[in-house]
Amino acid sequence: MELSTAIKLIENGVSNAGDAQSWLDLGAGSGLFTRALASTLPSASVVTAIDKSSSFSPTQSGQKGTARIETRLADFTKIDLKDLNVHGILMANSLHYVKDQKVFLVKVLNSLLPGGRLIIVEYDTDRGNGWVPYPLSFSSLSELVNGISGCTITKLAITPSQFQGGGIYSALIRSAR
Repeated sequence: MELSTAIKLIENGVSNAGDAQSWLDLGAGSGLFTRALASTLPSASVVTAIDKSSSFSPTQSGQKGTARIETRLADFTKIDLKDLNVHGILMANSLHYVKDQKVFLVKVLNSLLPGGRLIIVEYDTDRGNGWVPYPLSFSSLSELVNGISGCTITKLAITPSQFQGGGIYSALIRSAR
């Protein structure tokens, strides 16, 4: 996927107005979406990219006017999300690795500052395979989010996928807290 496509998937879910923000990218992988996020945030913002693979390197490669990127080597499913108080969290093609997605989403949403944003990017399918063990289509994610008190979900964008026939969607989840 191209950086421009990643930006188009998430940009409408990011607030780029105002003061610097702190974001997490859970399951950052190669850093493609980390770089996309960094390019959409206000200057002086910080994105902490978390992945368990030591091969990820979401460096900015000299992009001007983007947020600073920090990296952390860890399994995002096992980190303590309590009291993180971040403005936003991005999970691009990573929620499908979490078995108990509802419990995990509640923890993630509770780590956001009031008015915070959770952006999900996932394959639009419910059929798993060896690489995507717990997939969730936009419809399934909506159902899951609607079961969490005070949460809303908005579909942001969709793009074709070379791996899944249903494409890749992005969604913004907000909590009323």
